[in-house]
Amino acid sequence: MDIKIKNLEKVTEGWNLCIEVELNPEEFSKFKHELINEVEDYKITPKDNNLYFQRYFSISEPWEDEPLEEVLNGMKDEVEYKVREILGEEG
Repeated sequence: MDIKIKNLEKVTEGWNLCIEVELNPEEFSKFKHELINEVEDYKITPKDNNLYFQRYFSISEPWEDEPLEEVLNGMKDEVEYKVREILGEEG
């Protein structure tokens, strides 16, 4: 599994973020499509062996004192946890 920021776009009062998760074929075969809608805060789009996690966030909520880079690293960690859940693995 490889997780990276695919797109980060500044909008009026926050950011649009897309995190790409590259899965190998074995990991993707474990992917439970029915669990996509249960993941909060992200719109998840599967394509090929990849999952795209999209969301909008405001830098003032709830991380107002953290630099953007730390916020993004935290979101990548959160996405990894969510991916492990939808692959049926432990976090």
